[in-house]
Amino acid sequence: MRLVWALLLSGMTLASQAAQLQLADSWQLLALMPRQSFASHGVALAPGEYQLLVRYEGVIPARSNSEFDETHHSAPQWLRLQIQGDGQLQILDPALADGKAMAAFAKAPQVTLTGEGGQLLAQQPVPLKGFVLGTDYQALLEEQVALASARGASGQAVTATMAVAAAATPAASAAKAGTVSEAELQQLFLQADPALRKRFVSWAIGQL
Repeated sequence: MRLVWALLLSGMTLASQAAQLQLADSWQLLALMPRQSFASHGVALAPGEYQLLVRYEGVIPARSNSEFDETHHSAPQWLRLQIQGDGQLQILDPALADGKAMAAFAKAPQVTLTGEGGQLLAQQPVPLKGFVLGTDYQALLEEQVALASARGASGQAVTATMAVAAAATPAASAAKAGTVSEAELQQLFLQADPALRKRFVSWAIGQL
């Protein structure tokens, strides 16, 4: 029984520490990592770091029933958000006067986050490929996060490889005024991942 009460109190404590993120009418929440339930214009976030996909949608209502609303969509924006505790956070509507301003903003939107309990760490657009309707935004976000992690890991691996190779170079090689042997170059090339190999080959051809 004590364990049950402890779990309930723990859940209540976590809930009280959550920050409430609200998105203005012109912004829509498309995806969230780590995964949890959310609404298109709001979500409660416990302390921690989150990855979000949001999109700007500016709408000018039609003047008559025979016309269509004028809408301006941005590409999905990938946000990194740090939540420190409870509070009220809001992604604000931009102050735009007309459709021309909305169209310009949609091409290069800037997220404005206000309130207490968290901060915006980074924003990056995510271009959509192919047919937009039916896009799995959660899968798109997870793909972007995985690619970013892979790029970071490969960069660290290459740096470590170069450091190990430099430390393992014999004293005789150092006497060659900084030259590197063909065998050493081949070893470094084979230790890199395929994507890095392609970038290196492209760079090397340009140096010829």
